[in-house]
Amino acid sequence: FARLVSGMTRYVFMVDGSGTLIDDGVCGRLAEDHYYLTTTTTQSAHVVRQLELFAAQLALDVAIVDRTQACGALNLAGPHARSVLAPLTDIALGGEDFPYLGLREGRVAGVAARVMRVGFVGELGYEIHVEANALLHVWNALMTAGEPLDIAPFGVETQRLLRLEKGHCIVGQDTDGTTNPYEIGLARAIRRDGKRFLGRHALGVLAARGQRQLVGFTAPAELAAQLAECLLVIDDGRIAGRLTSVAYSPSVGRTIGLAMVETALAAPGTQLTVRLADGGSRVVEVATLPFYDPGNARQDVSTSTRASTPLVAGAVQRTSPVLAATKTDTLESGERAGLRIITRNPHARPAPLYLADLSALRQRLVVGRGAADWLRGHGAPLPAGLQDSAAWAEDGLVVHGHVDQYLALEGMAPLESTLFDAPCGRHGETLVVLPDLAVLVLGGAARHALLAEFCATPLPLARAFWRQVRFAHCNAALWQGAAGLAHTRILCQGADAPFLFTVLREALGADGEVIGFDDYRARCTTPS
Repeated sequence: FARLVSGMTRYVFMVDGSGTLIDDGVCGRLAEDHYYLTTTTTQSAHVVRQLELFAAQLALDVAIVDRTQACGALNLAGPHARSVLAPLTDIALGGEDFPYLGLREGRVAGVAARVMRVGFVGELGYEIHVEANALLHVWNALMTAGEPLDIAPFGVETQRLLRLEKGHCIVGQDTDGTTNPYEIGLARAIRRDGKRFLGRHALGVLAARGQRQLVGFTAPAELAAQLAECLLVIDDGRIAGRLTSVAYSPSVGRTIGLAMVETALAAPGTQLTVRLADGGSRVVEVATLPFYDPGNARQDVSTSTRASTPLVAGAVQRTSPVLAATKTDTLESGERAGLRIITRNPHARPAPLYLADLSALRQRLVVGRGAADWLRGHGAPLPAGLQDSAAWAEDGLVVHGHVDQYLALEGMAPLESTLFDAPCGRHGETLVVLPDLAVLVLGGAARHALLAEFCATPLPLARAFWRQVRFAHCNAALWQGAAGLAHTRILCQGADAPFLFTVLREALGADGEVIGFDDYRARCTTPS
């Protein structure tokens, strides 16, 4: 990646020591020493672990930050994509300013964004990455801007059909635990300069074998209902491959798909016999990829953008994931620290159990070799060691989660610090980002039994503690700031927060209640 220019992206993939394909994605260069990597959704945690392992084994001076849950991504695609985006952003979208595979940082609908011009669906398109709790605001702004051009939402199934028309494979669907890059046409992307990388020797051996190949195929439209993924390709009475993707394409007017077959059957025009689930068979024909727009003309559509006067997208509305997914008919909501959240339960009553969403408490993830000094400079306490925590002003928190990586979370008690007012971004050798963790609180003297029901890890509830645990089948951290406080905080990924909140709300039963952020503020010093 030394030759990757800042502001550009490149398709990337990862293999293991046996040369087997693990995952693929896009890598963009933000600066000389700053990269942004995307993965497939299901493999993100595995890729992060692999990168952390490589960094440790090679003793690299590098910070790896997982932003999967903290960021939301939208795909704006189609011939009018540029016209819809232009009035909402300060990013120049002209062909020379923002070429194909470009990466730019700016604002979209008032929200800090990273925008990549990539084409998984084969159209002029932009991937727009923003903080997760502002995703709905950006979505609404784009839909409003696109109304005059008849914009319409499309889902994952439509996206998968569009990528299939372009012949793009999906790791985990068109590949399996034995697939190598040569089999899916990625030979050109394997470095040949002799430099070491994981799997280099294995790939050299695999290149000489060439036993299988991922190919495209077509069939009559009426076969779409009979063909399906995982059906076997039979040649001379034996298994010679399998179908990996199948769909009817309105653009092509035929059934199209991908199949992993023996190399001898991979030439365009070859007839493949597919065994159906009922024992019958049908014939499909190997076709040249892509099925649609082979010259990629639709990714270079030149459309005249609308007037340069930006649209007024309104104030940025960030919404707690709990509020976005919770019925709040009897609850009041409002904005706290820039986040819309449940603020009050007007029917609140004294109860032995209560649950609240505290995600408006500000938080920062501080990463890099200068992280500890940066925190000290802002008056934050430092934990004694790795995987340890330090209380800050009674119910604030600093956690040393990884080498050169700290999580700082404010509490209800006031802080004499500017840490949470510092802008996110680079600060010398330190990177400050928003972790976008949801913060729930379970309070009341009766909470012990409920915590034990959802968490198998023994908890020292009589004193302050910090524990990373599995809680109701989700990865979470439990935090109790000081002895005598009758509440335990639950930190989890924003995507898990609606589920955890719903489960806990149901578990409260008649003895408990949901309260708001302001209700909790009034109770947070109540002794147990």
